[in-house]
Amino acid sequence: MLARFREYYHDNADQLRKIDEFENLYDPEHILWWYSLPAYISDIINKALRALDISALYDLRYCIIDLCQALDEARENRPVSFTVYRGVLLPRVVFEETRHHMERGELISHCGFLSTSSDREVAIQFGMNDEGREDLVEILYEIEVPPNLNNVVCADISRFSSISNEEEILFDLDSTFELVDVIAVQESKNERYVISLRASDRGSELARKYIDENNREMRDLTEDILFGKLLADMGDSVQSELYFRLMERDRGSKMIREKRSVLITNIGRALVLRGDYDRALFEYDRALDLQLEEPPLKFLIACNIVNKSIVQMSQGYFEQAYKAIQNSLPTFFDFGELRFVGVTLLNMGMMVHQQGRYEEALDLLDNALEAMKEGDLNDDHDMIAEVILNIGKAKQGMGKLSQAMADFDKSLAIRKRFLPANHFDIGRTYLCMGIVKWKQNETETAVELLQRALPFYEKNFPEGHSDRTYAKRAIANVYVDQQMYDLALELYKECLIDCRHFYRDKHSTEGSILNNIGQVYSLLGNTSLALEYLQDALRIHETTLHPNHPDTASICLNLTLIISGNKFDGDLTLALNYAKRALEIRRATLSSDNILLSQTEEYVRILARFEARKYYFGHIGPDPDNPRIS
Repeated sequence: MLARFREYYHDNADQLRKIDEFENLYDPEHILWWYSLPAYISDIINKALRALDISALYDLRYCIIDLCQALDEARENRPVSFTVYRGVLLPRVVFEETRHHMERGELISHCGFLSTSSDREVAIQFGMNDEGREDLVEILYEIEVPPNLNNVVCADISRFSSISNEEEILFDLDSTFELVDVIAVQESKNERYVISLRASDRGSELARKYIDENNREMRDLTEDILFGKLLADMGDSVQSELYFRLMERDRGSKMIREKRSVLITNIGRALVLRGDYDRALFEYDRALDLQLEEPPLKFLIACNIVNKSIVQMSQGYFEQAYKAIQNSLPTFFDFGELRFVGVTLLNMGMMVHQQGRYEEALDLLDNALEAMKEGDLNDDHDMIAEVILNIGKAKQGMGKLSQAMADFDKSLAIRKRFLPANHFDIGRTYLCMGIVKWKQNETETAVELLQRALPFYEKNFPEGHSDRTYAKRAIANVYVDQQMYDLALELYKECLIDCRHFYRDKHSTEGSILNNIGQVYSLLGNTSLALEYLQDALRIHETTLHPNHPDTASICLNLTLIISGNKFDGDLTLALNYAKRALEIRRATLSSDNILLSQTEEYVRILARFEARKYYFGHIGPDPDNPRIS
């Protein structure tokens, strides 16, 4: 901790002298006095908290713990409400963003200890724009603190403070507030707003509900493991990995085998969330080595099999992943862990969905939902939201777009109640909704949803990551509908480069992108290039996907259109063979009343009947299931 202080103030002789005093004189009983010193440890602690600098927070943990304990001991349960104030200068762009979140009814949380004053005039002085800068806005927060709050800790620390006349009221970490009003102050010479807030227990209640809902999964986790896992759950996998690596470095050798294997597994999980699959598998294997030692940790081994299978699925090894994950189910049944049965069935459903077996996927997902609810997960659990999202995706694959959209809405509503507004799973749901709207030809709504989703992908994944590529492809699809072919082609080719860099081996995603590019070239009238890309796409799909994958049928129909088209001197027999292959797939995967099946049957009949009369082909039209994105 002292090393962190000295690093921060390395070029300030006065502060370095104070740090020497701190080293010699500090004791936890006087932490509030030390914290109140201007431009000192409060700056370092709050900077680390705002940046969520896990390395710094790990070094500062003892000081932060002392401060939290001191505030809890100094708090008073006042019988009536009271008001405190905080003056700040905010950059205009930050103010507008903050106001936007407030007006949407979102809770406001300060990432650090929050200093306020019971003296309004003192607070105003801290938020004065003396230089009159137009890019800054004067803000005065008026914070009402209702009586008898259970989870908002604040204390009058003026009696402990080195500057007693500031009448400082200090709030503990992550206190939450509700917006009451935003009022422009007309008499101020500079632009000033009074933002009225009310301290609220609701943030802690949401956090407690989240932990309670995950209690079985987390019951054997110590608080230090739980903290790192929650970092990843809340969308910060980088800091989660760093936290666990610091813990393993400092304490791993002293941990019992079970806890250390859980720690290492969470390192792997953080890497998976960023798409770093090879390193994730390495960490999972490290954990597995510990779990296989005598006596074997059977439950954790089964969990590890599920984790590794998810990675294998992401890498495109569907059959290998499916067989492995099936082997974990008996263990979860033996332990009576129905929620883990549900999670396993969820992942099996996702694997089957990737293979285009949508009805089979839907059955597995329905069973997953039932198992999770029998395992005491209520309707508001995040894993329930994930199953519902995937049920919607299965229905989307079956062409039931309105039902899919209803499922996406339901999943989004659950996640908005528990997750931070910037959590990736919220952005992922927006993307699914945008794709459905695109398929429903509601282009404007699709564009709005896709643009809302893209920042989530850009924030959570590096350039070239497969998930980020997926989002870019969705936007390129809309460009095609808007007849912006050059823009679409440029974006598809970026996606192709990213895909080839991301996957070690041939992956079905590459085939899907080649299909996209081939279709654009066809629309541009370059049939020879279109044929080349589509044939490459078909070769990849046939080697990486289930033999009856719906996307393979679509590529076959796209090839049929080009080969049999008026502008291409093609082989009609070959075109008919492609069409028959598409029909074979759709008969194997679609219900007898599906409109796509009847359209394809009619298409094949026309081709067979008029094989020698090309002029009919101009009336057939494009593939009705033009899946530009899997």
